[in-house]
Amino acid sequence: MLERLGQVFMISLRTLLEGNREASLQASDERIVGDFKDPEGEYYMARQLAYLSDTARAVRLLGKDN
Repeated sequence: MLERLGQVFMISLRTLLEGNREASLQASDERIVGDFKDPEGEYYMARQLAYLSDTARAVRLLGKDN
């Protein structure tokens, strides 16, 4: 499970860099609902969401207690 979440994070980042917003958001969704949470990973996911103009979810993600 942990390996899959790492893969999903990398997919979300790769598709962001490729300019594929929808694929990046889809992978981000899978990563966000995953069981493993860490503060650094949550920060980087929020940063990606903000870059993708999904600022409301980015702020919510930063405000979550881990």
